[in-house]
Amino acid sequence: MAEREGIFDDSYDLSHPGPERPSIPDELLALIYLILLDDQSLKALCDSDGLPSRSKLCTEVVGQVLVTVIQLREKEYATSLEKDETLLSTGNLPHRIAMAVQVRLGEKAVLRAAISEAITFTGSNKRMRLGGKNDLVGEGKGKRSIEEPTGPKKKGRFR
Repeated sequence: MAEREGIFDDSYDLSHPGPERPSIPDELLALIYLILLDDQSLKALCDSDGLPSRSKLCTEVVGQVLVTVIQLREKEYATSLEKDETLLSTGNLPHRIAMAVQVRLGEKAVLRAAISEAITFTGSNKRMRLGGKNDLVGEGKGKRSIEEPTGPKKKGRFR
């Protein structure tokens, strides 16, 4: 489905948001949406002509996944955004190092803008694996929550 719709890629670029362009690209939203759809909704979508509009892709659970992924990416930097701002404000860095810190600061600002955007997603989770009545984690009949211990294993063969 992702390949058919032209949204499957190795990487996606986040950008500074603007009046005509969001920080998070539609293709990334669509891919995460497809990954999180429950089986019934995915089959129905595969049988349809295309993907839903951006507003329908922006479900709460898609936003939560994006926030988590982007926060993990931000933690991969050796310094925080605030530390980079402090480094630049001292003004005593060599020119090339100052330029590198400015680039790094810009990258972190884009990540923060994307997090701010993803937090605002409030679309319905009813078709998502992890957000609606088909929730795989939690109260479903016959399903165990992740936190629930499985108990001691019984010896012998399976019956």
